[in-house]
Amino acid sequence: MQLMKLEYSRIAHLQQHMGMIVKDLNDFASGLARLDVFSSQALLAFRKSYVRPSFLTHGTLHIVGGRHPVIEKFLPLDQQFIPNDLNISTKEESDYIHIITGPNMGGKSTYLRQNALIVLMAHCGLFVPAKQAEIGLVDAIFARV
Repeated sequence: MQLMKLEYSRIAHLQQHMGMIVKDLNDFASGLARLDVFSSQALLAFRKSYVRPSFLTHGTLHIVGGRHPVIEKFLPLDQQFIPNDLNISTKEESDYIHIITGPNMGGKSTYLRQNALIVLMAHCGLFVPAKQAEIGLVDAIFARV
């Protein structure tokens, strides 16, 4: 019986002590998680030659040497993804439509997804798989395939 009282006393003391430092532990874990995300993204950008995109205030999308990050990852070692350029420039702040045509299995969907991923990654604050990227602010990405 005395052993149980001693054990309960020790557990209560430990709970009280943990209660005092739990906020510090959570703050430390949060900071460590942020450091992990930023260092992982920096390492990926360095290894894969990603670049920091420039943001523009007008509706321009200019990507030089853009690559699809997922397809690039899963290509065999003896193959490289062929980079693509995109240049969409608008003079007005109105809606606009672009149509991509070509033969079946010609890479239209890959090209569309590649550029959508680059825009999304840039807006998430990440470096992007391209030689150069100038991106206007985007509030939505729509595509019909």
